[in-house]
Amino acid sequence: MNLRLTPIIISIAVSSLVLFGGWSVYHSVAMKNPIVETAKKFPGVEEASVEFAQGAVNLRLVVNKEADLHGVIDALHREAANAIGGRNLKIDIIDHASERLDEWWSQVLFEVAEVMEKRSYSDLPKILEANKLAGMSIDTAIDDTYVYIRLVDGDHVKFVLLERMPALMGVWTSE
Repeated sequence: MNLRLTPIIISIAVSSLVLFGGWSVYHSVAMKNPIVETAKKFPGVEEASVEFAQGAVNLRLVVNKEADLHGVIDALHREAANAIGGRNLKIDIIDHASERLDEWWSQVLFEVAEVMEKRSYSDLPKILEANKLAGMSIDTAIDDTYVYIRLVDGDHVKFVLLERMPALMGVWTSE
């Protein structure tokens, strides 16, 4: 049997191109685009990009002070759930924080960490308001996964997502 090398190489190349090209188009159109489009439809989201890692979806958001992160993340879990699948959604927020906001946050961080550790989430707005600087506005929100904090000082904004820890159930023996 005499095999011709040129048609075999051409068919392998075409098959590979179709297979990997199709996978690339599917990955972009069916996986990345729904996540990016869902995030970009919210006011205040200037830029969104997605990267898929093993077991995680890394979402990078560039936001301004009009952004509603609670709404964005809630919409992503509802509208882009098929694209995210069972993966963990990891969010990297690029905001327009100032040195003043960063310093203020580092000063209240201990009290915030204590509130998060005790799971007394209703105390968080009280602590933030008691320590806020003149001209600063603070917004907080909460859901099953995160506590959302938005700090606005003039044209500068800092967003903080604090991951909530679920309550652990104890094990009781039937003695």
